[in-house]
Amino acid sequence: MRILVTVRHDEVPDGVRERTVELLRKAAKLASRPHRAEIVFNAERRQKVVELRLFSPRGKVHVAVGEAQDYVAASDRAIEQLRHQLDRGTTRTKRRVS
Repeated sequence: MRILVTVRHDEVPDGVRERTVELLRKAAKLASRPHRAEIVFNAERRQKVVELRLFSPRGKVHVAVGEAQDYVAASDRAIEQLRHQLDRGTTRTKRRVS
């Protein structure tokens, strides 16, 4: 899976980038065949924003946004939101055969 990291209007330490990439890789295991992911670090006023986009086959895109005072907390919130979306999607697609 290809992961693109973009930083806007701020500097992000390498440790935070690597941590977010690893958390995204772990969360992507819940998706069905993801082929691309994007991480956008952005500074808006006093908030740090992390946006995650996970692209799956058939045009399905999962988007999660986390905002906090620092990038670590913002990425944790975004990862949690993405995991919630992926968990909800897997339970909806399961069908029971009677």
